[in-house]
Amino acid sequence: MNLLKIESVELNHAPKQHRLAPFLGGNLLQFWQPIRIVAGNVKTENHQPPLGRQGHMDRSHNPLFLLLFALLLSTLQGCVQHASKSSPLQANTSRNITLPPAEHSQQNYLLTAQNNPHDLWQRIRDGFQLPTVHQQQFRSQMHHFLSLEHFFENVSQRAEPFLYFIVDSLEKRGLPTELALIPVIESAFKPLAHSSSKAAGIWQFIPSTGRLYDLKQNHWYDGRRDIYASTLAAINLLDDLGKQFNGDWLLAIAAYNGGPTMVLKAMAKNRRLGKPTDFWHLELRSETQRYVPKLLAIRKIIRNPKRYRINLPLIPNHPQLAKVNLSAQISLKTAATLAELSTAETTHLNPAFKRGITSPHAQYLLLPMEQAKIFSFNLKRIQRQRLKKTEPSREKSRKNHYRVQQTDTLWSIAYRFGTTAPQLALWNQIDLQYKIRVGQHLRIASGRGKTTEVTFKTRHPLHYRVKKNESLFLIARRFELNIADLRRWNRIDYGQQPNVGQLLRLTPERKVRLNAS
Repeated sequence: MNLLKIESVELNHAPKQHRLAPFLGGNLLQFWQPIRIVAGNVKTENHQPPLGRQGHMDRSHNPLFLLLFALLLSTLQGCVQHASKSSPLQANTSRNITLPPAEHSQQNYLLTAQNNPHDLWQRIRDGFQLPTVHQQQFRSQMHHFLSLEHFFENVSQRAEPFLYFIVDSLEKRGLPTELALIPVIESAFKPLAHSSSKAAGIWQFIPSTGRLYDLKQNHWYDGRRDIYASTLAAINLLDDLGKQFNGDWLLAIAAYNGGPTMVLKAMAKNRRLGKPTDFWHLELRSETQRYVPKLLAIRKIIRNPKRYRINLPLIPNHPQLAKVNLSAQISLKTAATLAELSTAETTHLNPAFKRGITSPHAQYLLLPMEQAKIFSFNLKRIQRQRLKKTEPSREKSRKNHYRVQQTDTLWSIAYRFGTTAPQLALWNQIDLQYKIRVGQHLRIASGRGKTTEVTFKTRHPLHYRVKKNESLFLIARRFELNIADLRRWNRIDYGQQPNVGQLLRLTPERKVRLNAS
């Protein structure tokens, strides 16, 4: 399945015109005729020169003069009639022409193919709430984005899996849908994007703001790169900023970029100087001064892409992803197999997991709708099979103990007893990150008698021959082993790597004796 396959819309292009013409000069054809403005309407007039001046009326009574004047009027009338036939816009020079607002005229420029209720972009346009501003205030940003070849096509492709959830979440909170375009500026919808200021994810949270909005960051997981969690956090942050600035979204968006403190200080300075405190009059750092015009420029292009010769692929107006809750950790490779997806696709949708395995703190995955159903079906089937084979009956079940030895880990103990580290942690009510101590007793579920001998069983082979360019890390990850165990079983010191062709042992060959409690 090609997750990022995009349906494109056939666009009927208007007559050839430079992309920037609509906002650099409007219609390049100018009709030069006298006009006057009457109550917002444009009214054309005919200005006729006076036929005579006071003190020279004698000439108008001269018969020869009257004859010449009649011939002149006849000639001028013919010219006017000819002009009226050749230019319909000048035919009726006394009619009233109502000029629509600039934004309205741009919005309705070749929109016949865009009003598609099945296109998520149209749903976004319908939710626009930000005020309209003059073109001159973001002309340079318009020029910048329009000069980027295929930029909007690429952004649309990357945004497709996530954009519906973002728009739907904004609408549920009653927020402007323009805010769904912020990731276009922040990251171009690249989930792994990061900046020099240590901002990460499509919303580009810095670490401190991420923690403030409950985005956990540890060696397992970075919530700033979690599409689901970071989107909810970004909406909470934007909602807070909107309320802080009394619904002035231009100030709120500026604060999203530069922080509310910077914006509030600039507003206080303008108050002292008796200046307006709206965004356009504030002295902010250059990045923030460009930030809001960037969003408004993108909004203007998205509102009517055909006007600017932009091919904006259709995004279906329905959910793309499902949130699948988990009861235990699982590797992304295993999840991909269960969902019948590639590992790369699964990782792309779940970029927050830094070690190729889900975190103890975020027990869910984002998967395409159909693949989520397949994943759930396959996972339940495997769980049923395991229950039949390994879970002891309640009548015979006893809690046995194992004493932790030097160099033992949860993973090594779990593999010795044919179970998993999450299951072992569950039996002992401890977290996977918990460091076990030498001499500590761990419970092992067993259906045997007082003394049980358990032989290590595994789903992978007992030995593996090292291939070219393979490291211990890659081999351990491939067979879902602990790298420390792999070193100990094969007596490989830290800092050393196995040789090509070397036969590695993938399991300890020993029996473990359990003492019943």
